[in-house]
Amino acid sequence: MDGRSTLIVAFLMCYIADSSAADFTFDADWNTCENKTIEVVFTKELGQTVIVDYEILEAPAGPPGSLTIGIGGGPTSNGLSAFRSEYDPTKDYIIYYREHNAPGAPIQFVIVTKCTTPPPPTDATTGATPTDPTPTGNALRDPHMTTFDGVRYNFQGLCTYVLTQDCSDIHKPSFQVTADFREKRSKPLTRINAVNVNVDGMQLLRILQNNSFLIQDQLFTNSSAVIGNGQGTVKVEDEHVYVKLDSPALSLVWTKETHGINIALNGPNMRGNVCGLLGNANGDPEDDLMKSDGVIVTKDDIYEFGDSWMVPGSCE
Repeated sequence: MDGRSTLIVAFLMCYIADSSAADFTFDADWNTCENKTIEVVFTKELGQTVIVDYEILEAPAGPPGSLTIGIGGGPTSNGLSAFRSEYDPTKDYIIYYREHNAPGAPIQFVIVTKCTTPPPPTDATTGATPTDPTPTGNALRDPHMTTFDGVRYNFQGLCTYVLTQDCSDIHKPSFQVTADFREKRSKPLTRINAVNVNVDGMQLLRILQNNSFLIQDQLFTNSSAVIGNGQGTVKVEDEHVYVKLDSPALSLVWTKETHGINIALNGPNMRGNVCGLLGNANGDPEDDLMKSDGVIVTKDDIYEFGDSWMVPGSCE
């Protein structure tokens, strides 16, 4: 937590006498910086229903006299999301909440700090920014996924999953990028803790959540390194890890603060020839949620879709 957030918390504690934990989990974050949307997610135990009243206010601000936005549903065990738009991503916000129809319950809060988007990947040699880094997909925070063709969804997995890979032979891909999804502290939400790049079935690179990385199992904590015999480069700068690979033609940007990974497909022959949680990059968003067996599903079956891209034996 940065110094500004610490001050906000100190300010708020003057208003909230009882901060004991509710019997449900409530979290909030930016959906993306570009769409100016804050997403709130709340979860109760399997088979139970929760309805939450909450207000989103610009920080710093004390709790309102009443909480009027009631939203909920269930039973649910995977978390219920609600989206609120038209917020300024350059500002901090406070969300006050408590369970619906529970006036005696304490009002609690979460802080959503200003949104940050990593700069586009740059050429490691010249420092130039590509004029067209698309198709680009990403996964960030807890985790919000955006496919190469722009489909957005949330996926709370607890294993390692294929983000993208060569699909000319789905069982023996020439390259594969996977991500380790792990539980977010004591909350029933997950986030990405590591990203792996495999080439011809062997791990070439592993990016860790603290911005260190391994190249062919050798740990690096310095700011830059060369991969293999000129196969690519890794550079750590301003809390981001920048990766540029020549074969496969990929650019990756890891952002420590958001546990986010951006992947750009730099090879024109990759379009329509990849698959995984980030889709196939064929320009058609209608077929992005394609399982590993080729069956296309909807967002109602997002866990069926996600689990089909699980790396076998990767669950903790």
